[in-house]
Amino acid sequence: MYQVVLLTKEGFPLNTVRPYVFMLWVFAGLASALPNQASGQQFSNPGSLTLIVIDGDEKQPLMSYSVSLTPRNAGSPILCNPDYDGRTYFRKISPGLYRLKVTSVGYFPEIIDSLKVIADSVVTMSIQLHLYNGLTEFDAYDDLAKGIVRIYRSEWFLGPGANLSSKYRFRNELKCCDPTFKFDRYNAVVFKYLDSLNGPGWYDSYLRDLWSAKVASDSISKSPNK
Repeated sequence: MYQVVLLTKEGFPLNTVRPYVFMLWVFAGLASALPNQASGQQFSNPGSLTLIVIDGDEKQPLMSYSVSLTPRNAGSPILCNPDYDGRTYFRKISPGLYRLKVTSVGYFPEIIDSLKVIADSVVTMSIQLHLYNGLTEFDAYDDLAKGIVRIYRSEWFLGPGANLSSKYRFRNELKCCDPTFKFDRYNAVVFKYLDSLNGPGWYDSYLRDLWSAKVASDSISKSPNK
């Protein structure tokens, strides 16, 4: 037969300790036995995303398109195609920020740079794609990656100064046969790239060089010796 006597750390019997002090010890012991929530352990349930893609002009759902969902923290993209009902379903996605890109042949691509996926949530969203006839910023990125630097124009003279573009590290490309052909989004990317190469104000300098070349050519053509 034996009896267990609980002692305080000072060596006093526990029954001499005030009850509320004992309760504090009990609570402290229970707290130490619980998982440490402040230690960085985070437990989150996944979220879900349902995507509907619509023709921006006809306002009808598209049945053929591609979707990529890329984590903003440099993770691998999640690729998906629409189901038989025209919708794309992303299930069990880790919460966080994503970059959503929707593409379809004959349409301008649509990008959402910061799409937030929330734990325990189901989000349904619609994206409108618009028809295009021309070149987009993605075409420009592809060309720049290949070392092709060009600016598209609807009209241009092939006269004095036509080769001055090489001084500013690009070339002019003429697109004049189809008035509906668009390239403003393409050119915007190239202009920004050339800003980084030539510095701000380079285009004004280029235009001045063109004008000077034209004036010099006109003065030669009007010379009595010609």
